[in-house]
Amino acid sequence: MAEIGIDISLNKTKDLFPFMRERPGYNYVISVCDKAAGQHCPTFPAGVSQLEWSFPDPSAFTGTEEEKLARTREVRDAIAARIESWCEEVCSPATAN
Repeated sequence: MAEIGIDISLNKTKDLFPFMRERPGYNYVISVCDKAAGQHCPTFPAGVSQLEWSFPDPSAFTGTEEEKLARTREVRDAIAARIESWCEEVCSPATAN
């Protein structure tokens, strides 16, 4: 992520449910899991539009460090493209009304 100007070096994995209790009213929750590897996306309470986007899990990549890094970059870029495409549909001024 640092390659594209985003510093996540201090980030830690967090449980989503405390966020939902503290700030109810999320319109969307996007789960990113690897369905091809048998992972199951978590389910969320009714009233939340849940999107399940399946991408390969970089922690499961094998090969040389360069091969794993190349595949991780592909996943990162695919997620970014998916977000941009989704936002063009959902976040556009025409759908905000």
